[in-house]
Amino acid sequence: MGWGDQERAVVEREDPVEIDLVPLIDGDGECRFQLEQRNWAEGIGWYTQKTIVLDAAQARRLQQLLAAQSPQITRALQRPPASDRGRVVPFRRVAR
Repeated sequence: MGWGDQERAVVEREDPVEIDLVPLIDGDGECRFQLEQRNWAEGIGWYTQKTIVLDAAQARRLQQLLAAQSPQITRALQRPPASDRGRVVPFRRVAR
């Protein structure tokens, strides 16, 4: 993607919440990815609410799982949401 260390990619922003993907590269060149849910609060601004850190192997597996689920994700996103609470994307089981 051409990110440098600590550059954020905004996955989604629906105020007052945003989801960011941050690549973390240590001194040895090892790469991890940090997925953050950040919330906005008056008086403090943006703060991190939740964090998940994936090593390169975990990120690759997530990438593979999402690619395998692509048709289901596309169909789910094309359907109008049943409510304003969001969408549920059904995932099929994938052999390990």
